[in-house]
This record gives sequence, C-alpha cells and structure tokens, in this order.
Amino acid sequence: MAKCSIIENDLLRELFRCDRLRRRDFVAATGYRPASVFAAVNNLKRDGRLIEPDRQSARTGRNSPELRLNPAYGHYLGLEVQPRRVLGMVIDNAGQAVARAAIAPESGITAAAAAAAISRMIEELRPVPADMAAFRGVGFADPGMVDMKKQVSLHAVNVPSWKNLDAAALIRSILPAENILVLPETMARAYAEYQARLPQAPEGLFQISLNSGIGGGLVKNGELFVGDTGRAMEIGHLVVVPDGPQCQCGNRGCLEAVAGEIGIRRRIEQMAADGVRTELRPDGFCLAALVAAVRHRDRAAMLLAAEICDYIADALTAVVTLLNPSMIVISGELSGLGHVLLDAVKKTLAFRCFPGATERLQVEFSRLDEYAACYAVALMVRNRVLLGE
Repeated sequence: MAKCSIIENDLLRELFRCDRLRRRDFVAATGYRPASVFAAVNNLKRDGRLIEPDRQSARTGRNSPELRLNPAYGHYLGLEVQPRRVLGMVIDNAGQAVARAAIAPESGITAAAAAAAISRMIEELRPVPADMAAFRGVGFADPGMVDMKKQVSLHAVNVPSWKNLDAAALIRSILPAENILVLPETMARAYAEYQARLPQAPEGLFQISLNSGIGGGLVKNGELFVGDTGRAMEIGHLVVVPDGPQCQCGNRGCLEAVAGEIGIRRRIEQMAADGVRTELRPDGFCLAALVAAVRHRDRAAMLLAAEICDYIADALTAVVTLLNPSMIVISGELSGLGHVLLDAVKKTLAFRCFPGATERLQVEFSRLDEYAACYAVALMVRNRVLLGE
C-alpha cells in the first residue's frame, strides 16, 4: 500500500481519534480546501479504507454524512505473552473487538511453550470467511524489554529462556504476515489507557503496571514515547533503595527488586525466618495473596504493603518531576491495594513535587480488562497499515 498523502494522513488520524467525522467539520478544523478533502476522501473510499454509508449523491449539502473507517477492510491480531499464559484478540478495521481467547499451557510459559500457544491461538482466532482469511497485521505485546528498531525481544526476567528472541520472525514462522509490530506490554497498555479516554484524553498520560514485573509507558498527544533506542519508561529498574537487594537485571535496589513479586517473596521469607506472625507464606506466594492479607487486616502484611507503596510513590515522584504528565494510571495486581496505594502516591507526590506539577494531576486506577495490551497492539498495527507506514 502506498504511503498516504498529507491530507489523507490527517484525515485518518482524526478518525483514529474520534471514530466518525464529517467532511465539512474536517475542512473547518484544518483549513484544507474542500476540493482537496473531497479528492482525499474519494481516494480512501476507492481503496476501501473509508466508508460514507449515508451519502446519497455527489453533493454534500448542509447535513453532510459521516465518514467512518470501513470495518470490512480487514482484521488485525493482537497477542500478548504473560508469565503464565498467552492472550489474543482480533479487531476489525473500525477497531471493534470481534474475538478473544486465552491459552495457559500446563507446563507454564517459556519461549518454546509460548510459540506453541501462539500457534494454537492463531488457529482459534483466524477469521472464518474466505475473503477475510488473512490478517492485515499482527501486533505483539512482549513480556519484557524490546529493541524497538530491530523488533527483537531482549529479555523478560519473568519468562524462562525469553532472551534475544526475534519475536517477529517467530510469528512469521507460524503466520505469514507482512505487517508485524513488537512492543513492550507495559507501553502497549499505556496506549490502551490513552485510547480509552478519547476524544477527551489528557495531553500526557503515564501508565505504571504493578505485576510480577514492573514497567511503564508514556503517551504524549497521542504518540507513544519509546526513547532513542527503545529503552524508555523502564520504571521498574529505577533505583529507589541505594545498595538495596539485587534485581534480576543485575542492579541493586530497583523498584522491581523491592515491589515486584520476587522481591516481596524475599521479604516474606525473611519474616518467616524471624518468626513474624502473618498469614503470608513464601511457598506459592503471589501478589494476590498480599492484597488478600491486607484486606484481612493482617498487621504484618499491612506494614509490608505500606512500605511497598512508599517505594512506588518514590518512583512516581521521579516520573512527575521529569515528565510532568496530566494523568497517572495504575494497573496490575498490586492496584488491588486500593486506597492504601493511592493515598501513599498522592501524599508523596504532593509533598515532594513542585505544586505546578501536581495541582491538576489526576492519579487513578485502570478500568481496562486483561486484554488491554492485545487490543492496543492490534490497534497500533492497524493504524500503521492504514497510513501506509
């Protein structure tokens, strides 16, 4: 597909933002000549990217019909590998979810198990009609750090053998696809949070994921910030405890080392060794167990959770000081700590940041479901296909 003209690009991007658009409103907002917009619309309609279902004639009239993305133009697949399962979602060209599935191998997730699960997922989610048998693009939400330029998965500390993996080649070995996008899961979720707030999304949105691993993502004016070498927003490896416990990345005192699942389990092991009375047990520990113990008013768990929340707040102080976003969205299993976490973050930010950076800052929990990253990568690859990028 040829790259879009400037007018076509702007028109499509506006439809990405608001779903429906009238020609006359686009002309009024951009200052483009009506004839130029008419030609751009006709070109996009001709190749099937747009539809104008209510148009009855060539004349627009006062009540010009709405332009929309054509849902029948194609389907896009979004995949996400997690430490315990693989998720998948299919969306149509209008951005509507049409199918989703989850596969959890009994042996857990490794690079080899993920490949087999992805293969099963693709067969389960492949569009059935003959004219829609192929996906126009595949988006992949990676569980770890990604080389964005080479589209290579560098390392996921929570998935065994997930290191220096050519994720795009892995997908192509299962499903021939020309358009593949590989993105860290946490960045994908940040884009999903921004997309969910359109057309009134904040200018800058930072999302932090608090799961077995910890990561983040920043969207500024609709664009995902990835950094010059694709290593941006690794908030989980921001040092919050100098000379603290060793992180899986090799550094010491990272946020993930003290507030991630492995770091918390280490603290519970120490508590057990010291004879601390608590319902928390290191064997089989998961973050949901900490959330449950806090809700049960387990004193040791509450003290531990308060300390963890302070570490998270410290890291977010650096985010607000450097990036000055309008909104912070907290997602992941530790968001189950509720007001304990939210109060700690708001109190620390108000105390340590410049007033101008926090007076209008919104801090809230995510309301999206577990398929948010799948949806986001499918949507992003759709955008790239439609724009001819």
